[in-house]
Amino acid sequence: MAGGAHIHGPLRLAEDVAEVVLDPAHENTPVADAATRLPVPVRWHPGFRLHTDELVHHTAYRGPHIVALGTALAEHGWLTPRVLGDAARGHPRSPGPEEGLAPPRPLRLRLD
Repeated sequence: MAGGAHIHGPLRLAEDVAEVVLDPAHENTPVADAATRLPVPVRWHPGFRLHTDELVHHTAYRGPHIVALGTALAEHGWLTPRVLGDAARGHPRSPGPEEGLAPPRPLRLRLD
């Protein structure tokens, strides 16, 4: 099944999941290590990333504060699923109050 699933009930990995597909941003990370221990194959897709040079042209999408946050989070100018996931989990690299970008509550990211 491409694109994911909406699940109502128990999920048995060995019986219900054909494969786990990971973004290359997770290579050599605990996410990749954990995936290799699952009872299903792991496949890598080509990857998604956004450079801040492109991000700055889309302030109307979520607002200038999101562009500022994305720019602060980016590593070497790139936003990747790993960078966004680290930020959502409160990784130490996430911008703090000293940069004027810390949200008043835990960061919740929507990728739609």
